[in-house]
Amino acid sequence: LIALTVSTVMSMYTLRKLTIYGQIVGDYIGNQLYIHYLNQTWIFHTINNSSYLTSKISHEASRVSTGIINPFLHLIAKLLMSIIMSIAMFLYNPMVTLIGIIVFGASYALIYKIVKNQLSSNGINITKYQAITFKLLAEGIGGIKDIIFIK
Repeated sequence: LIALTVSTVMSMYTLRKLTIYGQIVGDYIGNQLYIHYLNQTWIFHTINNSSYLTSKISHEASRVSTGIINPFLHLIAKLLMSIIMSIAMFLYNPMVTLIGIIVFGASYALIYKIVKNQLSSNGINITKYQAITFKLLAEGIGGIKDIIFIK
């Protein structure tokens, strides 16, 4: 019971720290993207819609943070914990541990192979439709301003 409590508290602490770090990295990416856009030429800003650039800064940086960086950090933490547990189990019963590692490893590899292409396709679609949504929202709000101005 004590080992379970200590493990849970350490897991909560690690999860909190990793999440905070992931958000800091995501904010940094957003800030760097903003600075990059600020340093572009006037022609760049006339070619690219401001809603598109705003979408990239606000949502894409957040998506990278919550969809790539945080899961990657959590994966590393879980992988490290799994390695430590596997070593401890291997010292206790090597044959059962090897069979378990092979079965779980094969299962994860199969699941990854099955869903990899679909997840990649979904990410591309989300990016495309999110940019369209921001463009339509900006045009709609711009249209409202024009209508109010004409009245």
